[in-house]
Amino acid sequence: MKPFQTLVLALSLAVLTACASQANKTHEVFSRDDADYQLLAESLEDLKIAVESGSGDTQYRAVVALRHISKFNQDPGKREMAVQGLVALVAFGGDNQVTKRGKSRLEWIFNKGSRALQVAVIHAERDLVTGDLGITERDTSLFSDHVELEYQLADDGEREDAVSFMVDLFEEGDAFQRYHLAQAFGTILANPKRCYEWDKAEGKVATPSGDASADVAPAKTGGETTASGFVCDEWDNEDQESWKEDLLSDIVDLLEEPDLSPSSAAALLLAMQGAKLDNPRTLIETLQDLSESSSLSDERRLRVEAALAQAQNLHEAIFTASFRKKRTPLSQGKR
Repeated sequence: MKPFQTLVLALSLAVLTACASQANKTHEVFSRDDADYQLLAESLEDLKIAVESGSGDTQYRAVVALRHISKFNQDPGKREMAVQGLVALVAFGGDNQVTKRGKSRLEWIFNKGSRALQVAVIHAERDLVTGDLGITERDTSLFSDHVELEYQLADDGEREDAVSFMVDLFEEGDAFQRYHLAQAFGTILANPKRCYEWDKAEGKVATPSGDASADVAPAKTGGETTASGFVCDEWDNEDQESWKEDLLSDIVDLLEEPDLSPSSAAALLLAMQGAKLDNPRTLIETLQDLSESSSLSDERRLRVEAALAQAQNLHEAIFTASFRKKRTPLSQGKR
């Protein structure tokens, strides 16, 4: 075997071994009584990175470790962190069996776990969709101590699948679970655009919860730059618009169910009212069609009509303000 091929094989084996052992390391760290939450978070982040770049065997070891921690660890905080890890594993892993095992444990927790863990599942799925749950990759230079950080969102398909998963959970859930899911839907519908791909900045990391939602302006690079100087090459607003419209449609179907409790219906309508869409008319037309549905009770129809009126008034106020801002007073230019 040639020296170069031997080197490549050795490096590959080293990476696989490191990835496979990270699941065991994470399990050991979570089993320690003296481990603080910073150490736990770092270990979990290392595991997510290993899973994203690792083999099916690596992912299997990881899902086994996280399933065990999320169900049997005596520390409630550690179980909640393991739930976040399972959601990330499902999104960033590529093995179908691992994905099924991860989702099955999340479903078990949602149905039979403590209330705190049920909420943890909802929040982790919500954060995956909004972009607040991702992977911070660390790229260490071979020739210096420089470490480059890059935040990575889940693929748009995985984020959209998480929305569908949450809708399925809503249909199965009780009043408590539905209330928290409706709040999560509201956060998703109101979520600002996030960046898929940043131009790397030396010694810094661009996180979607910070710079991506800031005011942007055209940059010479062809992308958009934030006030802090990061340049975004690709935003996710088109993808978000797609699953936001699908979620609105799903909420309409849920609101037409006669056995939906008044509190759940009110929470869903509140979520709809806060939706931020590229075309605000989409929300108005959705509420208009819903208000004319024969499946609504009189009480629910009144609630929908009130939400429709509020959306129409808000849209008119935004349109009027925008029109006035763009107008140039006749007195200008005559001085």
